[in-house]
Amino acid sequence: MQKGTKKGLRFTCLILSLLMLASLLAGCGSNLGKTYMSLGSQSLTVNMYELYLSRMKGRLSAYSYPVDMIEFWQTVFDSTGTTYASYFESQIRTQCERTLAALYLFEDVYHLTLSAGAVQEVDSYIEDLMLADAEGSKSAFNAILAQYGVNVDILKEVYLIEAKIEALRSHLSTLIADTVRSEYYTNHYVCFKKIVVSSFKLVCETDENGDDIYYTDSTMSKISYDTENGRTRQDGNGNLYADKFGDTAYYLAEDIEDGVDEPRYAYRTIGAYRNNLDENGDSVGDYVNYTAAEMAERKKTAEAYLEQAKTLDDAAFTDYAMEVSDKFSDSDSGNGAFLNLDVDYSATLLNSIRAALRGSSAGDTIFCETEEGYYVLRVLPLPADGWNAEDNKDWFSQFESEVVDEMYNTLTSKEIPNIQYDEKAAAKLPSIKDVGTNWLGTMYY
Repeated sequence: MQKGTKKGLRFTCLILSLLMLASLLAGCGSNLGKTYMSLGSQSLTVNMYELYLSRMKGRLSAYSYPVDMIEFWQTVFDSTGTTYASYFESQIRTQCERTLAALYLFEDVYHLTLSAGAVQEVDSYIEDLMLADAEGSKSAFNAILAQYGVNVDILKEVYLIEAKIEALRSHLSTLIADTVRSEYYTNHYVCFKKIVVSSFKLVCETDENGDDIYYTDSTMSKISYDTENGRTRQDGNGNLYADKFGDTAYYLAEDIEDGVDEPRYAYRTIGAYRNNLDENGDSVGDYVNYTAAEMAERKKTAEAYLEQAKTLDDAAFTDYAMEVSDKFSDSDSGNGAFLNLDVDYSATLLNSIRAALRGSSAGDTIFCETEEGYYVLRVLPLPADGWNAEDNKDWFSQFESEVVDEMYNTLTSKEIPNIQYDEKAAAKLPSIKDVGTNWLGTMYY
């Protein structure tokens, strides 16, 4: 009797455990949870939505947002009455819609499959997580994941979906023709050259006479001499004096004529480069800011450059920039610089220039005030297929990804209106303020 009671107790505990697990993953007979949204044969579950919420909460926590304070989520931050909770939940719903549309394209439209290697990579990654965070115990790892509404199976499915999206993007890249790239380039990019009146004084390498050394290019490997007006010198053996690179040195003619023992070098400064140094002589691009009074005068100088530049054609603008600009780069003497007007750059300077150039046309000359000084910008005609030119490759390192992004967003946007929602599941979605904060070291589950 006692033995039977213990057996019955174990059976009852097992049933309770199964019921608890079923409540977590209820819906549609799937071990991935109750369906929240579907498109074609694809779906995303409530549990996946909760995982995405927890990731967002983790990112906000990483940026020092007070995610554990209910007051933060209830804060209204715009005139429409939007709270932080509703805003970020809306962001996650949008992310889910885009993800589901991409999954539908991958599976139902293009009939793609993940490679065995990609699946193995996901499996290995989860094994590594389990080993690192739960000493290899699946049950212990599931206990961690329960904070984010998921288990190992759901986490694996999310990683597989993310791998499928990357595979979809790779597939889209193979479908893109150069005509599409050219169209994207024409619709998004602007080409320009610049004159800069900088807000700081460069701390530059100097020679033994205390004069700034000028170089022929940005490699700083050959000194820029004024060979037309400068003079050479000979030592007592009739050999020409050479510089530190072994090249013939040129000196100021007046110093040679006056018989100065240590004549100054004759530098060609137009279109030349200086090596920026700190006080210890290390090449780190150190600088000293101009005062407010000095910047007021420098603004007048920049405005004068602007008026003069307006009278010049593109070729003459380049020559003028070479003569007066504080910063003259390889792109200023070549095809020009390129910016995508629809990309939010991480550098504030580029975003300031991008904003100034928006709506401009070839031939326009524009004044732009930035945190690094005053810029006079000349808009140039876009060279044909400039995105594909070797000389422009530094400006287009992200170009292919940008084109794929555009195609990806266009295709998924067409499918999003066809998504079906489970209204009962939608009504019971968790709030971001209540889910776990998915932030463990540097790892987002």
